[in-house]
Amino acid sequence: KYARDVLRNRAGTCIDLAVFWASAAKAVGLEAHVVLIPGHAYPVIKLPGGQMVPIEATLIGRGTIRDAVETGMKNLAELNAKPNFEVSVSEYQNAGIRCLELPAVSDNWLEEQKYEFPNMVQETHRVTYEEPSSTAGSGTESSGTATSGTEPSGTEMSGTETRPDAQVLSTLTGRTWNTPIQVPGQQGAQGFWLTQFKADGTFVELTVNTESVVTSQKEGQYTLHADTLSMTTGDVMHWTGRVIVHGSEAISFIYPDGQTVPAKAALQGDPPPAAMTGIWQANCNQEGREISYIFELDSNGVWFFGVWSQVNGQWVRDSLEEGRLVVSQGLLLFEPKEDVAFTRRYELSGDTFTWIFVDGSNRCLTFQRQQKTNH
Repeated sequence: KYARDVLRNRAGTCIDLAVFWASAAKAVGLEAHVVLIPGHAYPVIKLPGGQMVPIEATLIGRGTIRDAVETGMKNLAELNAKPNFEVSVSEYQNAGIRCLELPAVSDNWLEEQKYEFPNMVQETHRVTYEEPSSTAGSGTESSGTATSGTEPSGTEMSGTETRPDAQVLSTLTGRTWNTPIQVPGQQGAQGFWLTQFKADGTFVELTVNTESVVTSQKEGQYTLHADTLSMTTGDVMHWTGRVIVHGSEAISFIYPDGQTVPAKAALQGDPPPAAMTGIWQANCNQEGREISYIFELDSNGVWFFGVWSQVNGQWVRDSLEEGRLVVSQGLLLFEPKEDVAFTRRYELSGDTFTWIFVDGSNRCLTFQRQQKTNH
């Protein structure tokens, strides 16, 4: 249906309502998206400040707008657990797909349809954020800026922005977190997410299924307002909710519906067994080039991984990485110093150590134990 049909009939399917909300958003200059999942659709609106707001449009009329947004947030939080497709209205319009030209309606068409519009009162909301103080004692409250060259530990400001909680920010960033995937109606975890939050405000997230296969990788930006985390991929809200810190290695993600999901620092697991430590080498030929991989692992899980190639009869080092490793749930969990964490399945038999890629390809890299590096 067209938006005017939804208004005229005062009803519509989920896709009708999603298109209606997207049309209304575009009409006032806001960016609009429609998310499609099996059996359902809902709109996501981008506000001027950049926040993506999902709306469960089928709740409008049966609940408040707050109920519709909270349910929309829950839908987004569960998005990765099911097939989905996101439509950016602007992208499709820029690609040349246009709406049909419909006959204009009168300026009082809505009144003719018996719609009433009560006077709207604009309110200014005020929010408070807590800022750590360099001196002991309770914070003070101020409606303006700090004076005498000092900042108060508690400040009330106009607007809707809050500063990130210092403890949450320092705990969240610079680590990779392992979060179980919990699907409503199914017992036990249906895999897990490995999510790395970087100091530059970006994140990388791997989805790993119960067979230890990486089924997807997402990259995007995150923001932290107080203890509320918002993660976006492109212009679409990926997840939003609160973060509770239990310690340097343990946090919980609080979903909009109140569901609590614990997460632990990814590098929690068993240290590598003694049989896995030492120096390992794998050789292969790639497009006519001889490649040699050198992997060195100590008993504390500290590793170095170098890639060498033969050029004009000489061995040249292409790259060198280092990081930490633990063994967990039958997987090798690697966390490089300069890159995102990754996983490998493995087989270890005597002097043969095989890494099995978890991207579904079952590619392998087989190492042989070495007493010392050859180059």
